[in-house]
Amino acid sequence: MDCSEEIIAELIDAYRKHKPRITLPEVSRKILISLREKGFKLGLLTDGLVETQMNKVESLGLEKFFDSIVYTDTFGREYWKPNTRPFVEISRMLGVNSRDCSYIADNPDKDFKGAKECGMLGIQTVHWVRRPSSSVPEPYMPDIVIRNLEILPELVYLKVSP
Repeated sequence: MDCSEEIIAELIDAYRKHKPRITLPEVSRKILISLREKGFKLGLLTDGLVETQMNKVESLGLEKFFDSIVYTDTFGREYWKPNTRPFVEISRMLGVNSRDCSYIADNPDKDFKGAKECGMLGIQTVHWVRRPSSSVPEPYMPDIVIRNLEILPELVYLKVSP
């Protein structure tokens, strides 16, 4: 089926602006609550068009779990991950040194380079899907790979405890 450029543009616009009907998985909610109860400052760094990402954050109700949220698109597309600027900004907003941060994500192709360049510990979660990372240079690979999100609160606690 052929579509005109105008129809394609309308469909893309509708996708980007729609309010998704999505819910935060219960395991994720429990982990965020556990980390907050342990006194951790939590920041969310999200890539993509700012309006689309804000709609997702709102639909998932994430604002109540995070102390700071950085939408990389607000700096311009050239500052999307793996650029270091959003990682520096989230650390600044949280009032912590980036070397004292753990960055938790799933995609080694774009998630860990900027974080590691800022000195953050990289934790890859493969709870839902394992993404191959063979093309990622060794310095930008995650430091830790976890398959079970439930261990995250204790793992992060052990990494920061004396």
